[in-house]
Amino acid sequence: MQFKLGIKNITVSPVRWFGLEHTDVKIEHVPLRIGTTRQIKLKRETI
Repeated sequence: MQFKLGIKNITVSPVRWFGLEHTDVKIEHVPLRIGTTRQIKLKRETI
């Protein structure tokens, strides 16, 4: 994680890299999950 954050601080933002205007850009933040995910058991019910 420290390496990723270090690289992120050195490089330019995607907005500047692609030469986009700031008014046309929507930035979405996706959380990073560290660890295992648990299995969800689904049960099909018929009506």
